[in-house]
Amino acid sequence: MMMDDRVGPLLETFTSGLNLHDRQIALLRRVCVACEGGFRYRELDNVVTLLDLVYSRVADGVAQFEKPLCDLIVVCGRPIVREKANEELLSAGLSGFEALLGSLGKMLHMPFPAAQVQAALALQEIAQGKDTLRSNDPGTVRVLGAGDVKQDLRPAPRELNNALLLKAGVVEGAVSALKEHISTMPPLVPLAKDGMITTVPFRPPSGSGAERPPIPPGGDEYDAGYDSDPDANAPVDLASYTLSAALVSPMPANLRELLRSLASLLRDLSTSARNAAIVVKADGMAAVVDLLELLLPEPRDPLINICVEVLWNCLEHTQTTLEVGPSALSRTQLIDRRRKCNAMYALAAERPLTILKSLLEALIVTGHRTKDKELRNEVLIVASLIARHKKSHGFFRTTGLLELLLTYATAAETDTPTPADPHNFASVLAPDLELKRILWALLSDLSKSDADNMETIMGSELIETLLMYLSVDLQPGSGEGEDEQGAGAGVE
Repeated sequence: MMMDDRVGPLLETFTSGLNLHDRQIALLRRVCVACEGGFRYRELDNVVTLLDLVYSRVADGVAQFEKPLCDLIVVCGRPIVREKANEELLSAGLSGFEALLGSLGKMLHMPFPAAQVQAALALQEIAQGKDTLRSNDPGTVRVLGAGDVKQDLRPAPRELNNALLLKAGVVEGAVSALKEHISTMPPLVPLAKDGMITTVPFRPPSGSGAERPPIPPGGDEYDAGYDSDPDANAPVDLASYTLSAALVSPMPANLRELLRSLASLLRDLSTSARNAAIVVKADGMAAVVDLLELLLPEPRDPLINICVEVLWNCLEHTQTTLEVGPSALSRTQLIDRRRKCNAMYALAAERPLTILKSLLEALIVTGHRTKDKELRNEVLIVASLIARHKKSHGFFRTTGLLELLLTYATAAETDTPTPADPHNFASVLAPDLELKRILWALLSDLSKSDADNMETIMGSELIETLLMYLSVDLQPGSGEGEDEQGAGAGVE
């Protein structure tokens, strides 16, 4: 039986004026089962109408429709089924799909957390461009006289979906939904006397079974086995004790799940350069920084990884646009590029860098697993991208972030006491060697155009530390006849 034959009678039951709730719920279940593989393009207009009608039932207080609404949203997130070639590029297909995306976007703001989560997950699937027939990487073929040419000149499913998501207003809607839910949470991070943000150490409740693994004795054992932590490579589970923020903070579990789904949606949306620019313009950077502030009490929360990815995506797209993008054709475009859509400009401020400093310090002090160290390095890369905007250089110094960078860039070589175990940042493992490289490169960038930063760096032990890695071996020569092997210099 065709989908139209099922949706038609179902829509009639909603418009008949009769309270046929049981029959409507039964028909909704049949529709979701019959269309489990996805709706057809020619059915999308009816599906949008059906979504609005079911939502109106839930808004009227009929709780029985909440589960069918979630099931219907799940099916809407599946790849749309074509019945003829290139149907997704035809006018009817484009308009129907855009209307569906707009309807799903409205679900992000409805006062029912379960439906909000499912809408965010459905939009995330769409943003990833999953398609049963077409690949997002069609490959290239070399053509004589034209070079490498894409085998398929149609827009990739991910590109098309992201363009329609932007046109339907989903990008701005996702940012506003995230800001709305973050604003409902009270501050969870205590402030020190100097007004700086501090972190709360992990304190599992008694009897919870959530205990930190003991630190093995001996440095060599610890370096070789820090990944022997039972949860080091375990899959992320929102109910596991790795989310100890759920144990020490009053954040409700349903709100945590909703924030995770919205942040994941922003992460996938920000992989597109145009969407990333709109995320920044809609004040998405401030929303992500606010979420990071909420999560500071537990730096091992998987939500932090998602937030860092969003920041990284937006910063990277900003850099690419500024370096190789087309020239601005008007003053409005210039202001958008340099200010309103510029992630570096948005994050080059005191509060974002203060929160990044607190997060970085917490990760260094508590992070002993591989993924903790990798996240720590990603936070430093985000800071390095922010440092490419000169406006940020002064804030690196006034927030204390520059001092923190200098401390851990020289602590291992100068035996400087730190709150962190040296095994967390000064081992010979690859993540810690990468940390050293990123720190030195970032300090070099911060000292290039800021005299005060240069003075601070010159007053530290960084130069002495760098000289420890330089080995110069001089041998006496005999003037013009000196053998080429008579003098040499090397860098270890």
